[in-house]
Amino acid sequence: MKLPFRSTLTTLLLLAAPALSLFGQDGITAGEYAYEPPAGENWDDWSDVNTEAWDSFVSFDAERCFGTWEDQGFALNLDYESENVIWGTKTAQETFLPEFVWLGPLFGGEGYTSVKGIIPLQSGATQQMFIYGGWRYNLTPKFDIDIGGNIVLATNQNYGPGIPTPWGSGWSDRGTVYLGIIGDFFMHPSVYFDYDFMLDQKNVLLGIQQDWDLHEELGLPEGLELDFQARFGWLSANAWLGNGRTPTGNQWRNGYVYATTQLDLIYHITEALSTSVGVRYAWNNDGSGPVGPGGIDMGPESMVWFGAGIGYEF
Repeated sequence: MKLPFRSTLTTLLLLAAPALSLFGQDGITAGEYAYEPPAGENWDDWSDVNTEAWDSFVSFDAERCFGTWEDQGFALNLDYESENVIWGTKTAQETFLPEFVWLGPLFGGEGYTSVKGIIPLQSGATQQMFIYGGWRYNLTPKFDIDIGGNIVLATNQNYGPGIPTPWGSGWSDRGTVYLGIIGDFFMHPSVYFDYDFMLDQKNVLLGIQQDWDLHEELGLPEGLELDFQARFGWLSANAWLGNGRTPTGNQWRNGYVYATTQLDLIYHITEALSTSVGVRYAWNNDGSGPVGPGGIDMGPESMVWFGAGIGYEF
């Protein structure tokens, strides 16, 4: 079962958007790989609950649980960002982000796995690899759930989202679990909660996402699509350095709110090949300049930059 290219590649490109999605917590509803009961079969009222996850599990039917090989989807993405921003904080200048993605049926929902690299061109900046996986599910006719987690491996000893500490003490690996609820209606409002074990960090993320087919809306050439995303987050970390310590031997506790927005023009060249280009904005109230422990430069509180990408499905 192959997805229509508009839903498949748009989703994959959105998965790769580093400014907004927290590498899985992207506010995307369950796609065509997820089972949705036919209309009229207890799937009309907002309170109707999809039982396929349990039904497929107890069926002991491997094809019903995992699909066949033909049901699996794969993609390669390559993105470029003039700045790399995570949790509303700038981590590096110009950055390339290659990614491999798998999508497929999984116990009535849509399973996904990704291996994504963050490769800054800036000398000394931290390189990171995100390995994440999760499961999206049509829980009710109006709401989907997204459950997953990730493992992050990094060069250097870092603080927060992956910025090197000047004194060589910080984290080099961490892991997160998350749970999200996504509205399957206009603007797709979402709320996510995630917990980072290494940073002892709680993060609450509110978001909206909507795309428009510009051929249908404005009569522009077929294949053009406009995508808008916005996120507002609050995080609180008891160990911003992970296992590391400040020069005075203390742990660094940190918390702030942040917001990010993104507007992308996407062009579906073929059913398998898609490109995008767009502008991004981020803001945080974490302070700017050398106000962190040991005089760490906390970077700017607001940022405007651009990004572009290409995705191929096979």
